[in-house]
Amino acid sequence: MEETSTRKELGMPGPVEPEYPNESILLQNINRIITIKGHDENYKVGKSKLGLKGKTIAELKKMRDEINERRGIKPLSKQLEERKQRLKSTPPRKREIPPSSLETSLKEAVESRRTSRPTFRR
Repeated sequence: MEETSTRKELGMPGPVEPEYPNESILLQNINRIITIKGHDENYKVGKSKLGLKGKTIAELKKMRDEINERRGIKPLSKQLEERKQRLKSTPPRKREIPPSSLETSLKEAVESRRTSRPTFRR
């Protein structure tokens, strides 16, 4: 009798590639390097598991912009400019209170207080 098993047969594991399918890890590292070394335009990345070795700050910024463009994310500076334009294009709203209604209600209030007070004569 042959025994049949319902278990799957395990194959040999293949080589694990250190690829990063998510861009988020790459983007985090690019942003970290730009933040730390961004003031030095001559800086080149040394050892990197992400394939960034030898890249300059300008190349990293270009990579960051490409990733953000693919994701549909605008840089903060562009978002601020757009919001400033929106604010400039719409005039500020003014709260309008008709002066005549304010004056009449004030007069009515004063008149009602005058008539409601009893007057004492001596």
